[in-house]
Amino acid sequence: ITEVPTGLDSRTEAEVGKEITNVPDVTANLLGTFTIPMGNNALDLSLNYRYQSSMYYTFLQNVPRDESSNYSFLNARVAFAFGRNHEYNVAVWGNNLTEEFACSSMIWGPAAPPTSNFSCEVSAYGEALYGMTFEANFGNN
Repeated sequence: ITEVPTGLDSRTEAEVGKEITNVPDVTANLLGTFTIPMGNNALDLSLNYRYQSSMYYTFLQNVPRDESSNYSFLNARVAFAFGRNHEYNVAVWGNNLTEEFACSSMIWGPAAPPTSNFSCEVSAYGEALYGMTFEANFGNN
């Protein structure tokens, strides 16, 4: 923060020199796909990797649990496209294969010091998620 606006509620703890909240220094997303033609059909392989560095949840920035940890997610998908115009697609996928647990924000309890009463708004639960999908495209899109 380089300047605090006049009239800002002092309870926000915003001060010159503190970091902006909920803004990591580094985020990166890599996506790789590869298609293997199989006659009139196709096998699509894809990997998606996302990284986010640590960030502060609030302007307190000096209490436990106010700074997130770095985290990364790895997702994978294998899909088989078939039909005259590849209008059908069956896929097997896995999300959060690195089994990361991540909070997107912290919610502090009412009238409680932030070091003792908080909850995490979860963006990933820490367990890998697997599934299978079937898609059918009827039309020109």
